[in-house]
Amino acid sequence: MWIQALQILEPVSFALGLALVLFGVTSYGKRTAQWSAPVKIFFNRVSDLSVAEFKFIRYGSLILFIAVLVRIINLTVLPA
Repeated sequence: MWIQALQILEPVSFALGLALVLFGVTSYGKRTAQWSAPVKIFFNRVSDLSVAEFKFIRYGSLILFIAVLVRIINLTVLPA
């Protein structure tokens, strides 16, 4: 049962985290009309992110981190 739940949780959390990060980055790009936003956000400090954009990127990154942890648990603790 746990193996099946983790096998479902892993791709769902990865897709959700990636979608949240991409939504935050594209909304910043649309608002500022700077389509170099992904490079600017992840490699430089950006001071004009709105609160909503920042939350989307932060929570998306957190969910992606959880997806990586679930993947590690899947491969080490619960081998098939």
